[in-house]
Amino acid sequence: NGKLGLDTHPLELLLYHRRSSILRGTVDEKADTLKRLLEKWVKPVLRIYLKPDNTPTGVIRLHHRQAEELDLYYLFNASEHFMETLIEIRGEVLRVEEWGPTSGEQVILDHWHANGNTYLTQSFDRWQGKLIVAQTKVKKPLLA
Repeated sequence: NGKLGLDTHPLELLLYHRRSSILRGTVDEKADTLKRLLEKWVKPVLRIYLKPDNTPTGVIRLHHRQAEELDLYYLFNASEHFMETLIEIRGEVLRVEEWGPTSGEQVILDHWHANGNTYLTQSFDRWQGKLIVAQTKVKKPLLA
């Protein structure tokens, strides 16, 4: 009902020191406001933009895992259309590769750094998945 009692509101517990607010308006207006607030507070490790306009897209699905000095990104085009994308990885990575999901072939990808982030372009066929691997730190020697 929007009224707070003496007990802490569960959303305030979730957000720690942030205030909780009741969003007003239509469902679409509430969704837009919530999306804008979450984009301000939650920084994703990877963002994908559709070319040529570089508009953000949610059509390319992302699954991220971290293993020692590597970040593993499984990207999947969940649409029926071919897509040219710009991929933004938060932070500057040393090396970016694409690993073939069936062959295991490793291909070094061209990338560049700007604004403290790493960028690369990728093409996706319809229903295509790709495993992108970013090396974030210098590899430690196996034997010292």
